[in-house]
Amino acid sequence: MSAQLNCKKCLQYRPEAMAMAIQMVKSGQMSKKLAAKSYGVPKTTLLDKLAGRVPEEPTRVGRKTVLTPAEELTLVGLLIL
Repeated sequence: MSAQLNCKKCLQYRPEAMAMAIQMVKSGQMSKKLAAKSYGVPKTTLLDKLAGRVPEEPTRVGRKTVLTPAEELTLVGLLIL
């Protein structure tokens, strides 16, 4: 099996599905439980996003980068010379 399939911290749902579930709950068209089930997203993650405990937009797993992409390219350019 590939490492990707065993990664517990990998995103297990499509960000578009989570956005739709959030929209359906906020508009009152679905309950939280039904939206999570219908869109195939984790119910606890949906609840956390609706409560504001985690940001609604998808975030990257792991530590934040120290350098910006532009700084990385500059550094690579200097190292190659």
